[in-house]
Amino acid sequence: MQIGQRPHTRNLWGWTKVVILNLLATAVLTEVLPAQVQSSLPQPIPLPKPTETPKDMPYPGVVELHIDATDVLRRVYRIRELMPVVGHGMHTFLFPEWTPGDHAPNEPLEKMAGLIITAKGSRVHWIRDTVDVHAFHVDVPAGVTQLEMQYEYLGSTGPDTGPVLITPTMLDLQWQSVILYPAGHFIRDVRYHPSVTLPSGWAYLTSLDGGVTAPQPGENTVTFPTIALDALIDQPVMAGRYLKQIVLTETPAPVRLDVAAESPENLSALSEVAKHFVALMPQANRLFGSHHYDHYDHMLFLSDELSTYFEHHRSGENSAPANFLKPSPNSTATAADLSFIVHGYVHSWNGMYRRPAEMWTPNLNTPERDSMLWVFEGLTDYWADVLSFRAGFYSHDNIDEQFSGLAATMTLDAGADWRSLEDTNNDAVILARRPASWPSWQRNMFDPYDSGEMIWLEADAIIRQESAGNRSLDDFARSFFGGGSDSGNVTKTYTFDAMLASLTAVQPYDWHSFFRSHLDDYGQGRLIHSIERTGYQLVFTDKSPGSSPPSGPLDLAYSLGMRVSPSGAIYAVHWGGPAFNANLTIGETIVSVNGKPYAPGVLVDAIRAAESSGPLDLVVKRGRWQHPASIIWKGGMRYPHLKRLPDNAPLLDEILDPISSTVVQ
Repeated sequence: MQIGQRPHTRNLWGWTKVVILNLLATAVLTEVLPAQVQSSLPQPIPLPKPTETPKDMPYPGVVELHIDATDVLRRVYRIRELMPVVGHGMHTFLFPEWTPGDHAPNEPLEKMAGLIITAKGSRVHWIRDTVDVHAFHVDVPAGVTQLEMQYEYLGSTGPDTGPVLITPTMLDLQWQSVILYPAGHFIRDVRYHPSVTLPSGWAYLTSLDGGVTAPQPGENTVTFPTIALDALIDQPVMAGRYLKQIVLTETPAPVRLDVAAESPENLSALSEVAKHFVALMPQANRLFGSHHYDHYDHMLFLSDELSTYFEHHRSGENSAPANFLKPSPNSTATAADLSFIVHGYVHSWNGMYRRPAEMWTPNLNTPERDSMLWVFEGLTDYWADVLSFRAGFYSHDNIDEQFSGLAATMTLDAGADWRSLEDTNNDAVILARRPASWPSWQRNMFDPYDSGEMIWLEADAIIRQESAGNRSLDDFARSFFGGGSDSGNVTKTYTFDAMLASLTAVQPYDWHSFFRSHLDDYGQGRLIHSIERTGYQLVFTDKSPGSSPPSGPLDLAYSLGMRVSPSGAIYAVHWGGPAFNANLTIGETIVSVNGKPYAPGVLVDAIRAAESSGPLDLVVKRGRWQHPASIIWKGGMRYPHLKRLPDNAPLLDEILDPISSTVVQ
């Protein structure tokens, strides 16, 4: 075509068709290609059917449970369960994941091994759920009414594999760690007939009633009456070569102190220590005004190897060093070192008998929600400290150290600037007691213990002030946690609002705002002033508590903001403190202080000298790497103490006074 000529019409239409076809193809490909590409990428497959939700209906039959606990040298239990089943087809059995009051899924599934299931002598295949790994699915053949389950519990051979509960001289049998139980039922609806074979020559102690030892010579098998599963796991068994029991009181209900030792000599001072437990009984009964248990056993394992602690309705598991009760001129042990047992005893009321509704679960695999841990643990800590003084476990110096230490801990709680106390209730699951890099900034599950105790101390002071001394938190203890005489293993749940209503009945006050402000607000050191309501204030002096020997660990938390072992290893650094600002971290070791080789006394002298001189110049190492650190601090050595406020009523003294009038109903 020449310039100036019109284009040929046919040629123009041809080009137009090409353009239109290209546009259509592009549109089609735009729709098709994503679908093709999408189909070639991974897609999720459906998850397995969820484990059956527990229902409040009886499980048919009784589970026969036998524990062969004779292999104590290898720390192995051999377990046999005869599980009744109704109907063929798929049945699900659970290994416990949660234990009531433990606040996290801590049951040791990895210690279960060797599982073989048979029916009428033939092996039955089991399949573990790929999502809920604590669930075992079994396809029961037609005509089968009972499954035989055999497996082992592989006890810890050392602390690196978990708490040691079996030794050559004693054991702590915790039923929840050695069972499989049927899914789909509340555990109070599943009945067990338990028995245990112990090593020859061993005895046992437990709050579990009705144990009968086999009459056959040479056989040390104890059989207990049939019992609901929730009551069984509440009552562990202490067994060993050297046991002793002291009856602390018979009224209003029997309470006993059960002790296992590695040798008879380690039981020699038991009667002296028992005096404090005897004094504890009336004080606890007068505080709560009733006893929900029909009997109770304080269990104490004296061992350098076995380590246990857990609280129950009818008993408490505790441990202490082997020679704790053995008289020795070098011994520094005091009754105060056993006050943790009081904490477990208080839990029998607060936590076991009365429990926050979200923390109660129908079986051992339903997650527990810890939203009221500050009541479950914080209030328990408070009453444990009060009762420890009233019963004589604590001296005045212990009380000063305990409450000043609690108040001072609030000054180190840097994490309160960003994280509420309410949120720390979840840390039992989030951190799960694992070590933390910066615990004062991260916060942890023990904040509800410590901060909770300070909150309840303040609440007690408020009741006493508002009522002109006529009422106290003791009245709340009796009205809210009492009233359950001889109710055995029954748990009564409550809500936050129900707790507020009970407090208001004791003393009208805006309790909702009081608690919500402490739970929801932010700010480091907010609870320091709680102690001032009791007529005391927190002060810092250079006087160290008697429990800190000069050659031992250095608690420099309130001066340099760190804690140091005798060898110079730094095992705590507080966020925002002088040591933190000098770039020190946990895991480093101090090599020298101002040019001198590290020793505890050298560092203390340097801290005191720094009040009138320059910074502390340290050299620290981690592995083969060393670096200098210059700490700026002129405040000297600082330790917390309580000081009387002369213009305020000494309410703390009144709180600690033993209850002399009997109020047991």
